[in-house]
Amino acid sequence: MTRRKRVIIWGPGEVGGAALRAAHTDDAFDVVGVKVFSAHKDGRDAGELVGIGPIGVTATTSKQQILDLDADCVIVTPLPSSILEGIDDDVIELLESGKNVVTTAAYHNLAMPNWHNSATTPMTRLRELSHSNGLWRDDSERRIMQVGRALTRSSRFDRLGNVALKSIADQRFPARATPERILAACRRGNATLHGTGVHPTFMVERQLMRMCQPLSKVDHIRFVESVDFSHAPDGMWGGLRFFGFGRDIADIDTDWFLAKAGDFYYGDLTGNVAHALYGAHPSEVRVERSMRALPAKADIQVGSARIARGTAAVMHMTHRGYLGDHHFFTNEECWYLTPDNAFRGDDLPFGNFPPHGGYTFEVTGEPTSVRGQISSPVIRPHGNMITATSASALLDAVGPTCDAAPGVLIDDATPTYRPAGSM
Repeated sequence: MTRRKRVIIWGPGEVGGAALRAAHTDDAFDVVGVKVFSAHKDGRDAGELVGIGPIGVTATTSKQQILDLDADCVIVTPLPSSILEGIDDDVIELLESGKNVVTTAAYHNLAMPNWHNSATTPMTRLRELSHSNGLWRDDSERRIMQVGRALTRSSRFDRLGNVALKSIADQRFPARATPERILAACRRGNATLHGTGVHPTFMVERQLMRMCQPLSKVDHIRFVESVDFSHAPDGMWGGLRFFGFGRDIADIDTDWFLAKAGDFYYGDLTGNVAHALYGAHPSEVRVERSMRALPAKADIQVGSARIARGTAAVMHMTHRGYLGDHHFFTNEECWYLTPDNAFRGDDLPFGNFPPHGGYTFEVTGEPTSVRGQISSPVIRPHGNMITATSASALLDAVGPTCDAAPGVLIDDATPTYRPAGSM
């Protein structure tokens, strides 16, 4: 009989909480630790934090206690902002401690370049972040960003700034770890890292790439995610205003921070598609993003957020992948508030979406083209398709990640086979 995998949940929020609930009821896992980030959760039974009653596992805010645990795998489900705040250092420590890591954070394709992992000096990081719209949470942070823009408007002072601002930049906006550093951590700890989730990974890399295999030629793929964010937990990922909801329409553009953060996910996804279809290396792939907002048709209240008529109620983010002049992939995120403001993409081939949204794909190729729609008919408590699929993808990856050679895994849709009658 296969031994249960001992797992730790790092961040039992929306997705991490779903993974904890699912792992607790699955005979393949033993939950042995839970890392939390709020003082009021420290020392509480982890099961009570996610609504299933006591499970005999005490949540802790101590990273050292987590590192000291004997575990096969850590399921890391952090806030998106953690990518800017040094999550790489935590992941590296986990790997070096001998623990495999499966995560929804931006590790879907380590070799794929983006503005953040290319900003290796303090001044380039400060320039990128200070020229991002919407990153500030209050007037004080907005003034800091304005100062950053002034300091980095010219590159003439970069040499001086890299020295003078190094300690501040490394503390507030640390550089991403290089693939080489992460691979070295995997080797030192004899451990493996895998990035997964519903999208990227499950929807396109696993499902859609499998559907492309009967085609002799694929010219272009369009994949559209359409989601009513009014169903999201209040305050998730920093709250609706962090995304841009309720902001002035004119503020939302290609440099809106949400669009730039999308590069960490949908840029990696684009690189994975390029490799799966054409064998392309990440260095050959060019990704272009765009961002726009659509206005609320009336005043709406979503949780604690008040969205005024005419302010942003729809965020439409697009990432386009190119190999030379060949536009081979388009990923669109359509996030809206309430069915009255539903937006599911321009010129989609299907209607009859449920109010909470779904997915549409179109594959243009030979000898035929393929298109389809994926949606769940209803949303139930703890039954959100995106959350449930993300949790399943995380747990499904634990075994293969633990069993793999030290290094980094990327999901692969290539068919596998088993002998008839085998278990």
